[in-house]
Amino acid sequence: DNGRKEPYRESHEEIKKRERTAVDELNKALKTSAIPTLKDIKIGAAKVLRSGDIRFTTEIPREAEVLKKHIGDWVGRLGSGASVIAPIFPIIIDGMRLSSVDTDCPDKTIEELKKQNHRTLGKMPITRIRWLHKPWSNKQSSSLVIELAGPVEANAVIRTGELFWNNETRKVRRFIRNCSTNQCFRCYQYGHIAATCNNESKCGFCTEHHPKEIAECPSKLFPSQHKCCLCKKPHLAWSKDCPERKKEKNRIKTVLENANPYYEEPLEAVDITPGPTDPESIQATDGPETTQTRKRILTPRSDNEQQRTPTEEGNKVAKRKKFQTVRAARNQDPKTPAAGKENTPGGSQMSTRSRTANSFEVLSDHE
Repeated sequence: DNGRKEPYRESHEEIKKRERTAVDELNKALKTSAIPTLKDIKIGAAKVLRSGDIRFTTEIPREAEVLKKHIGDWVGRLGSGASVIAPIFPIIIDGMRLSSVDTDCPDKTIEELKKQNHRTLGKMPITRIRWLHKPWSNKQSSSLVIELAGPVEANAVIRTGELFWNNETRKVRRFIRNCSTNQCFRCYQYGHIAATCNNESKCGFCTEHHPKEIAECPSKLFPSQHKCCLCKKPHLAWSKDCPERKKEKNRIKTVLENANPYYEEPLEAVDITPGPTDPESIQATDGPETTQTRKRILTPRSDNEQQRTPTEEGNKVAKRKKFQTVRAARNQDPKTPAAGKENTPGGSQMSTRSRTANSFEVLSDHE
């Protein structure tokens, strides 16, 4: 949200023109930059979001990280009021008692959370805490969202599986984006909210366009006159029996079942050395003569982790083949859960803008 009170509206041609202009202006700024590392970076694409903000995408995640470190050198070329939106990586703590968390004093809650989990959260910057859903008056517990500054830190917490709170353990999981039944109360479509809606407004009681508020709809008090904006059946637009709502629920369930339980981490270059193929060469080789470099997603190594020997690599390959065989056998039996796949707790989530490791978003000053 960039503070606009009215929905952001532009035609398709205007949006595409803004995207092309933004890419050209930013690439020109990078080419003329006094910082050498910025001159070789090229913006590949830009997308104007529903809020009017712009998401830029680079070829590799490392370039996006470099741009974030030198924001002051290029962001001014996009407008005097432009700024970069800092990415967040939220995780969910389930089963937090409402009476034990004071969201009015978040700093105190964050300090206590770090104190009880000093080995896990002690040195991690927590930018914000909030409830996953607005707590009802009769609820005893709910899910708490804590926002971390980086994917590596968030994944480290997720791998622990649980955190301590008031001498009890609470399960933690990744916040899966775009898994909320967000319904627009302007057009009543799913997937966005009224603040960013460009569609024509409709009445949720009768599908008509009323010049006055929805509360004055003449069909409001007569259920027989209700009509859904989505499926045209005789019920309210937000009814749980609506086929479109059930379809949205099924979509969310599918996303949760197939989502990666961890955040994508930045790619980094590593040396891949092919091991010798025969025992004599193993004894005669003191070290690799050539190296090959490729890029992949890595989990940070611990300081005491040693480089694997060719024998250990061979054992690893054998274990991987055995695992693939077991997984293939399990996939043939629908009653057996797939190997390496974790069950994701149910429940809908609040929707936020999705991003990848090689993209960043700019808060636009466009009026």
